Amino acid sequence: MRRRGIGRLLVEYAESWAVRLGAQAVVVRSNVKRVESHGFYVALGYANAKTQNVYRKRVTSKRKDHTRMNWSKMITAAAASALVIMAAGTVSQGQSNKNSTSPDIQKAVLARLAEIQNAAQALDPDKVFSFVLENDAGALAQNGKLFLTRKEALESTKQGFQRLQKVDYRFDQQHVTMLSTTVALATGEGSSSATTDDGRILTTRFAQSVVLVLTNGEWMVFHAHRSYPPAR
Repeated sequence: MRRRGIGRLLVEYAESWAVRLGAQAVVVRSNVKRVESHGFYVALGYANAKTQNVYRKRVTSKRKDHTRMNWSKMITAAAASALVIMAAGTVSQGQSNKNSTSPDIQKAVLARLAEIQNAAQALDPDKVFSFVLENDAGALAQNGKLFLTRKEALESTKQGFQRLQKVDYRFDQQHVTMLSTTVALATGEGSSSATTDDGRILTTRFAQSVVLVLTNGEWMVFHAHRSYPPAR
């Protein structure tokens, strides 16, 4: 399967995906033994940034009198230490993310969500999905159903809007958390009211979470999840 351009196409696709996510660089790791691969990446414009050495040493027990109980205690202590370290890292990361959500970023993310909300209330699905990135691995999850692609999610939304005369969304609370410098998680809950084409008015509560990615200076939706009980 070599020398057919498949590898080049895969790399180009990965680079395009990285651009859509707002990434500024792509990093590839290749074993020093894979000389042909090195030339392949150089030909695609990649430069060697670092060479690593991996050190290995075989160890054997120098003492024969360790009891099973002592060995068990050592493992337990090591595991407990690892859990403490991971917990501390998680707390630190959470605090860092919380502190990094500046008012300007939060305002920009909420403004984009407001645009999407306005488009939905205008029953304009194409406008809604103009703010949604291509994603073929789970664009939308709604009430136990997964729409893998943006196209599937758009078609489902169009079908739903066709049965409505009017829809209104009101948020009780919204929160924005930065997962990285270019990825934000927006969560919220509220209530919606919809008027069907036969004049019925349906109201329900909802909760949603949205992952947004900063792409070319704009916040775009990468994945959304919404759940709500049956309307009444």
